[in-house]
Amino acid sequence: MRPEIKIPLLRNRKVVIDTNVLLLLIVGSIDPLLIAKNKFTHQWGNEDYLVLRTIIDGANIILVQPVLVESSDLLGNMNEFHEHLEVIIKLYKESLIPSKKLIKSIAYNEFGLADASILEQAQKGAYVVTADRRLCELIRRKKYNLVNFNEVVNY
Repeated sequence: MRPEIKIPLLRNRKVVIDTNVLLLLIVGSIDPLLIAKNKFTHQWGNEDYLVLRTIIDGANIILVQPVLVESSDLLGNMNEFHEHLEVIIKLYKESLIPSKKLIKSIAYNEFGLADASILEQAQKGAYVVTADRRLCELIRRKKYNLVNFNEVVNY
């Protein structure tokens, strides 16, 4: 059992979720036992999935298209995963930022389209929930709202 953790609650806040955390949300919503078996989520467990659900409970989730594309591609051809991704897409708001705009951002060259789209939302005040160390470092430097998921779950 891990020591007591402080869980940030983002109820009624704008929140953008990075690919790694979105994959945890999808896999865990199918069956928390699959988390440890999936190559993209194996570093976490059921307890971490429950922490994520607590963090985003009641939040105004904003999905960004490049993260959805990455997630879909990483999930491969498993219908059950794609069905849950469809549910998430229907449930939350999607922000469509033209790629032509994203490639002009400073973040694009170093981080790519997905992270550049996340940073666009962070600039507008959204909280970013991610486990990507490099992205966390950039968000901290910029003083944007951040939930470093790995820090929350003590990894």
